Amino acid sequence: MRQQLFKFVNSKYRLLILCLNDYFIGIFSLVLSSFILFDFTQAIHFLTNSFAILFIIPTIKNGYFYIRNLYSISWRYASLKDIAKTFQTLIFSSIILFTLSYFLWPLNQRVVIIDFLIYTCLFFSSRFMIRVLRRRSTNQSHQNKKNHVIIGAGDAGEMVARELLKIGHQNHIIGFFDDNPLLHKKTIHQAPVLGAICDLPTICNKKNIDQIIIAIPTASSTEFRRILDVCKSVTIPFLTTPSINELLDDTVNLDKLRDVSIVDLLGRTPINIDTTKIRSIVHGETILITGAGGSIGSELSRQVLSFEPKKVVLLDHSEFHLYSIMMELSNQKDIDHIEIVPICLDIKIKSSLNNVFQEHRPTIVFHSAAYKHVPLMEINSDQAILNNIGGTKHIVDFCDEFNAKQCITISTDKAVEPSNSMGATKRICELLTLEKAKSSDTKYCCVRFGNVLGSYGSVIPLFKRQIKQGGPITITDPNMTRYFMTIKEAVSLVFQASSLSQNGAELFVLDMGEPIKITQLASDLIRLSGLLNDDISIVFTGLRPGEKLSEKLFYDFENPSTTEHDKIRCCFPDISGDVITTVNTILKLAQDSTPNNTLIDELLDRVNELNSSINLASKGAI
Repeated sequence: MRQQLFKFVNSKYRLLILCLNDYFIGIFSLVLSSFILFDFTQAIHFLTNSFAILFIIPTIKNGYFYIRNLYSISWRYASLKDIAKTFQTLIFSSIILFTLSYFLWPLNQRVVIIDFLIYTCLFFSSRFMIRVLRRRSTNQSHQNKKNHVIIGAGDAGEMVARELLKIGHQNHIIGFFDDNPLLHKKTIHQAPVLGAICDLPTICNKKNIDQIIIAIPTASSTEFRRILDVCKSVTIPFLTTPSINELLDDTVNLDKLRDVSIVDLLGRTPINIDTTKIRSIVHGETILITGAGGSIGSELSRQVLSFEPKKVVLLDHSEFHLYSIMMELSNQKDIDHIEIVPICLDIKIKSSLNNVFQEHRPTIVFHSAAYKHVPLMEINSDQAILNNIGGTKHIVDFCDEFNAKQCITISTDKAVEPSNSMGATKRICELLTLEKAKSSDTKYCCVRFGNVLGSYGSVIPLFKRQIKQGGPITITDPNMTRYFMTIKEAVSLVFQASSLSQNGAELFVLDMGEPIKITQLASDLIRLSGLLNDDISIVFTGLRPGEKLSEKLFYDFENPSTTEHDKIRCCFPDISGDVITTVNTILKLAQDSTPNNTLIDELLDRVNELNSSINLASKGAI
C-alpha cells in the first residue's frame, strides 16, 4: 500500500499534489497564526474580515515557488544547496507578503511574521516526511542486506555512505573506521565511527561484514599498504575509491568504486602540473610523436589532445599499435578541429623520415621511439644501436634542419652507469640530443625516468599471467629493486618538463619516489589476487645478461638542481667528448655486422669514455 502511494506521488500528478499540499499548509498556517496572536474572539473576527486573503496568499506563494523551481527539487536526494534555496525562497515570499500587507491589504504584519515561522516548519516537515517514509518503506531487516564498513570518515567516506543509502534496501552501513581520534564515537548518516583502522579485525569478528570500502583517496602508498594489510587479515572482499588524480568532480558514485590495484600500493599522491603553461606552448602547434603506438607514446598522444594542438602526427613502425591508438583517439569527443595523421614508418629509414618532416613541418617533437627490452637488446645489440642511436640521430638532425621549436627525447634510468646495450644506447641518445643543442636554434632537452607500470614488457603483466596459471612467479634476484611510476604520471611530467625548458640542453629527471623491491611487488599482486603468499611460490632464476640489481636516476657528477616543479629535477651535463665521432663509429660497427659481444664491449667502452670526459669537465668547473 505504501509503495503504491509513493508511485502515485511520483506520477504525473506530482506537481498537483505538492501544490495542493502547500496551498492547504498556507491556509492552516494563517489560521494558526491568528489564534496564536489574538484571543479566540479577536481571531474569529480577524479571519472573517480577511476571509478572501486566506485563499489569495497561499495562491501567491505557490506561484512564486513555481517560478523559483522549488517543485523541481527531488526531496529524496535534496542537498544543503537545495535546502538553502528553499529557505531563501520562503523568506522572500514572506517579505513580499509583508510589503503587500503594508501598502495594500489590512493584514496584521505580526501575523505575517508568525505565519512565516509556522509555514516554514510545516513546509519542511512535509518534504522531509516524504524522505523519511520512503526510507522506511524500503527498509528491510538487516539479514537481507549487504553489510558494509567504510575505512575513512572524511569527505570521501561520507559521500560513499550517502550513495549507499540511496539504495538502502540493498545496503546497510555498520560503521566507519578512521585513525583520527576526534572522529571516534561520532556518527555519519546514523552510522558510528567504530574506532581506528587497526580495530577493523576485532569488529569484523563480532559482526557479519560483507564488504569493506576504502575511502581515503589521498592516502600515500605507505598508508595504503598498511590499510591493505589490515583488510587482508580479515579475508573480507574490499573495494576502494579512485585516487585523487582520478576524481574529476565532487562526488564518489558507487560505479566508480573499483578493486584495489597495484598502482594504489605504489603511490596515490596527486601530481599537479601547470596546464596553462603547457597549453601556451602546445596550443596551435604541429606535434610529432615518435613511437606513438608504444606505452609512453600512446599516452603522449592521448594527453596532448587536451592542449589543443593544430595537428598531431603519430609515427610508429608497428601497424597494429598505430591502428590501436588511432581507433582510440577517434572515439574521443571534441577533437574534430585537430588533424591527426598516422604514419607507419621506421625511424631508421632516413629518406622516409625526411619526407615526414618535409610535408608536416612539426614544431614540437616528442621522441619516444626506442627498443627498451634489456635481455632482447642484449642479444640484438646491433638493432638497439641502429634503432635507438641511429633513429635518434635522424630525429635531432631533422628537427634542426626543419627549424622545429623544440625536441624532447625520452630517456631511462638504465642510461645511468649502463651495464647493457639498451642502457648504453639510451645514454648516447641523451648525449646526442644535448650535444645538438649547442649548435641549433631548436630547444633540445631530455627527460629521464624509470620503469612505468603497464608498459609493454613490464613485469606486472608477466606476474599476473604466472599467478593465473597457479605459479610460480619468476624473479631474477631477491634483492632486485626498481623505480616505478604510472604511465599517466610519467607523461604528465614529461609535458611539464618540456614547458620548463628555457634555452635547451637540459636533462630533466622525474622524481620516482623510493625504489620498490620486485619481491614485494610480486607479494602484493598475490594478495590482490585474493591469494596468500603460500598459495603461489616465488622462484629466483638469477640475473639475466645485462641486468643490474638496482638502478640509479643520476650519475654522481650530474649535480641535479631543483626546478619550479617539486617532482622534476634538472642538470646541465657539460658535453665535452666527441659525441658525433662516437656515434658514427658505433653505427658503422653495427652496420658492418660486428659480432654481438664485441659490439656490446665497444659500445660500453665508448659510453664510459664520454662519461669520463663529462666527469672531468664537471670537476674542472668546480
